[in-house]
Amino acid sequence: MSLILLALATLSSFICLNFLSTRFIEIENNPDLPIIQFVIIYIFIGLCYFLFVTRFRKHITRIKSLIILIFIIGFIARALMIFSVPILEVDFYRYLWDGGVLANGYNPYKYAPDTFISADSKDHIPQNLVILGKKNNHILNNINHPQLKTAYPPVAELTFALAHIIKPFSLISWKFVLLFFDIVTFILLFVLLKKLKIPESNLIIYWLNPLLIKETFNSGHMDVIVFPILIGAFLLLLSKRYNFSFIALSAAVGVKLWPVLLFPVFIRNFISGWKKFLKYFSIFSLSTLVLLLPLIYSYFYQASGIEAYSRSWQNNDLFFRLILVVTEFILPLIGYHSGHGQFLSRILIVLILIIVVLYFNRVKAKDNLDYIKKSLVIISFAFFLSPTQFPWYYLWLLPFLTIMPYKPLLLLTVLMPLYYLRYYFEPRGQYDLYYDFIVWLEYLPVLSWILYDLIKRKKLKALSGF
Repeated sequence: MSLILLALATLSSFICLNFLSTRFIEIENNPDLPIIQFVIIYIFIGLCYFLFVTRFRKHITRIKSLIILIFIIGFIARALMIFSVPILEVDFYRYLWDGGVLANGYNPYKYAPDTFISADSKDHIPQNLVILGKKNNHILNNINHPQLKTAYPPVAELTFALAHIIKPFSLISWKFVLLFFDIVTFILLFVLLKKLKIPESNLIIYWLNPLLIKETFNSGHMDVIVFPILIGAFLLLLSKRYNFSFIALSAAVGVKLWPVLLFPVFIRNFISGWKKFLKYFSIFSLSTLVLLLPLIYSYFYQASGIEAYSRSWQNNDLFFRLILVVTEFILPLIGYHSGHGQFLSRILIVLILIIVVLYFNRVKAKDNLDYIKKSLVIISFAFFLSPTQFPWYYLWLLPFLTIMPYKPLLLLTVLMPLYYLRYYFEPRGQYDLYYDFIVWLEYLPVLSWILYDLIKRKKLKALSGF
């Protein structure tokens, strides 16, 4: 009964979002967008999901054909979003343009999109791309930061090109590519749950997550592409097919850079044997270097997207903002300009992450589940410390939360939709109200719950010693 109620609440809410999305066709300088209504519906879906996965999920394990039922509910919700209008997101325009450039045989890292916005036949640039841009100027004119070259790794670029080959410059085509990777993720998570002897009902955590469904199949964000590759790497690791597991991990880094943080998790059991350590370190390092070489090469040239992202991008952050405030206060006191605060803060974040990664991988894995546990901890730190904490970045945690559900982190599904209130306050000249107050509402309840949980566990551990 509880699963049926969740299905009804989820599907009816996504039907509402589908109809509401038609009012987001023109989003620029439009103060009449139904943002408040959108956020309320989004939070409502998240709340239904959170209550179900934390209170009722364990009671449905005996339902016959459970996996099929879960799949059907999630598939219908995805279909509703695939054919909806993207709400307040335009990142997919970059994917579509990059895919078109690569599918036509050109290097997507060589030219910034705005090169072709006002180009003519006299410019010393590929005329095929000039023609392509003029025929598809609605794509070029809607790309975020068109003055910057692409920041996406090469394996991700291949998926953009695949969508273009299926149907050029089609958002629906791109969403069906995402759906393919998403279904493969569902299957591999099922296999991983079986291998770890965890109830298959945990698949609800991934498959029915409203952030995943909206951010992937409405907004078209590409983060789901990395999941089957990464889960495959874990399955290979647990099956002791180590060579292929490290190659798969490097392929995951070729989609999104963050899986590189999990390399110590994979190699931790080989530290004591230097020959195997050197072997697997070499396999991962060389394969990753080869895959990322075009992106690395582009970093050192003008208008590099990855350089700009790593140097100055900041949005919806909490811990990074606090670190930045402290560094900008201290720097003038020791004779340096406060403008160096961004660079120094990012260095500090990297150092903190290195310490975290090394600390949680200082000993060998206790069992197969320990790999997942340590990965969840590390990626959680990466998310909370990141200068950019978008709702779709939260999806990085989902495969691990499916294996090891942790209530405080699952609560983010309810709170992350508050991010979209920035589009309500910013046009009204009230961005500070969003950034100084709303962001705290996103993270403070979660962080407080985590702190309370850690204190409680420490007390229980202390009591068990008597």
